[in-house]
Amino acid sequence: TMSIDFSWDQSSDVRGATSTVIYRLEEKLAVDSYNALFDSTSVFYHSIPLREVAKTYDYRFSVRDEEGLQSVTESAVAVPGFLDALHFYRDPRSAFSTQYLLDLSYGNIPFVSPIYSSSSYENSWQAIVFYLNGAPNSGNFTLATANSHWPENNMGVLPIRYDTCIDPGPGTTQFSLKLALSSASCSGGGGLSSDSWLLPQEDPTFYLPLASSTADLSLSSNDYVTAAFYDFSYAGGGAQNFSLVAVDETHHYFESGVPVKNSPVAPSGLTMSFDEDYSRLDLSWAASTDPDSIDSGLTYQINLSTSTELGSDAWISNGIALSTSSAVVYGNSYTVGVRAMDEFGNTSGPASQAWSFPAGYSPLPAQVEHGFWVGRATGGGQRILLSATSTISGVNMWIKKDEGSYCCSASYLELRADNSDAIGDLLATSDEIRIEAGISEQENQYTFPASVELGPGYYWLVPWNSEDSNLNGNVVRGSEGDNYADGYWSTNAGADAYFRLRR
Repeated sequence: TMSIDFSWDQSSDVRGATSTVIYRLEEKLAVDSYNALFDSTSVFYHSIPLREVAKTYDYRFSVRDEEGLQSVTESAVAVPGFLDALHFYRDPRSAFSTQYLLDLSYGNIPFVSPIYSSSSYENSWQAIVFYLNGAPNSGNFTLATANSHWPENNMGVLPIRYDTCIDPGPGTTQFSLKLALSSASCSGGGGLSSDSWLLPQEDPTFYLPLASSTADLSLSSNDYVTAAFYDFSYAGGGAQNFSLVAVDETHHYFESGVPVKNSPVAPSGLTMSFDEDYSRLDLSWAASTDPDSIDSGLTYQINLSTSTELGSDAWISNGIALSTSSAVVYGNSYTVGVRAMDEFGNTSGPASQAWSFPAGYSPLPAQVEHGFWVGRATGGGQRILLSATSTISGVNMWIKKDEGSYCCSASYLELRADNSDAIGDLLATSDEIRIEAGISEQENQYTFPASVELGPGYYWLVPWNSEDSNLNGNVVRGSEGDNYADGYWSTNAGADAYFRLRR
């Protein structure tokens, strides 16, 4: 058992005698009320078993000679609780708004003194029993396998609910919280290795729902919770038992709101990479931390603003992922922000950076896939608009063979000027691309022998089938006749080809 230990030096009276000196230790019960714990003339230490934590004990120690002369010392011994904090309130999270929560935080693992398990069982499991509106029953000394590790007397016990090592939840009603102190003690295989709950290893905080919902149990500020703490003490003969370490009679009252929670730390290491092929901004950042929430459970929100400020209503959830991609619109400059949010909606400050399109970037025409195929591209093309001077070295286009995968095919691409909305002079011709047998479609990368510098304006991309009579033709995915501000297809050609310019 835990104990409070006292020791003192030997004393003597005025004549130097020691055998007649009496040592007395008393516990203070109230004002001018004491309970004698120990009297001796020859013993210079005393140990008091300790069964209640989170309490201050007041003692009086006196040394008296045979003539009644005495010296008195009073001392207060503050015994800390096993938990750093225990809060009791209604769950504010919308998905769980009909349940009550116990909110517990602790220091180290194990946080209950391992007075039984440390010598034999390597701090494997511990347990807590919660009581509603009453002191813990110290008569419930053992939590035994035969009784599902529940107290023998459940009077006043507060039922809870939690998942286990082999059942991810939401769990069934339990009258004790069985804690696995490490992943090795939560590996399955039966017994406590299966039906205990793994104590969070990352952050010293966890949330425990009550088995009763708000429809079953009405609580007010007069209701409170107390707790009894157990350590693993026995294994053998098919049994695994816990024994009582101490009780905590502190009244943890029901709270009308969530206690003050710390906000997460702002994410660090925000990096941005522009994918020119897809006009996409790739973002990544380092994980945030939170002093009173599980770090791995933090979610992140993204904000892409076209002003110098991050709009308060423009944050978009990114879940727990530490990266994302977002399309950006040419001509805009952005302020990019990312922030962390805990399970109670507390947000960190934003990590933010300004971003603009790189010099010389040429936007890609937006395309729409309409789900069917049109005939051979025998001279048709797509009109595109470049809004800035660009150097073009090639174009990627998604191509399907009109005869499926049984034969090969070949094609090339012409880059032509615009002539009053019609196909104009030839500016460049790509190398020929083959789609081999066994492949029905692929993205062809049409590369020009030399890069072409183009000023702002309209141009045409004209796909041609190879003149080799042994090769089948190609079709371009899309639909015919759609018009878009960024370009359209002429007659006798596929509309809305998937393509991207390559600088």
